[in-house]
Amino acid sequence: MYSSLVSSKNVFKVIYGSTTVMGSDPVLGQFNPNEKGGGVVTFLEGKLNIDTGTLSEEFFHAYQHENSSKYAKGDFNREFEAKVAATAIGMESGSGYGEFGGMLEFQKKIGYGEYGEGPMQISPTNVMSIHFLDAYKKAANIYAKFNIENNLGNVHYKKSTTVAPFSLQQMVKKAYGN
Repeated sequence: MYSSLVSSKNVFKVIYGSTTVMGSDPVLGQFNPNEKGGGVVTFLEGKLNIDTGTLSEEFFHAYQHENSSKYAKGDFNREFEAKVAATAIGMESGSGYGEFGGMLEFQKKIGYGEYGEGPMQISPTNVMSIHFLDAYKKAANIYAKFNIENNLGNVHYKKSTTVAPFSLQQMVKKAYGN
């Protein structure tokens, strides 16, 4: 994921600065896309340590933007896909993962290795399988419904999912040489 962003013709900047406020607190990180490609990953000013989940999720949002033209036609919940990626990265790095309402059951399946092989939390074979894709779409739509019912997040948190998680699939396949 990172090497794809570094080698991109688009410019991705990483800065410390002010971030969006959700509820009464600023978020720890956010990605702001540039319409022409690239964008800015911003981490909250004054935060010296960035947790693995926030770091992974915001870089993954940049990766999603880099791949945006490659998704199949349909809808996808970019927040859910990024949180799934951050869950797998957190488990593989040994730092664990943050639990998110509406997706905890799916996160547990990733954490327990249901979609993995050996040290992989999600394997290249599984990320492309009908079993995983059906479970993924079902979980993504449960997450969207949870966010709608609890009025959490912006439109990206509440969007349904009808297509495969292209960036997640690419990240997993590239990470394991497939």
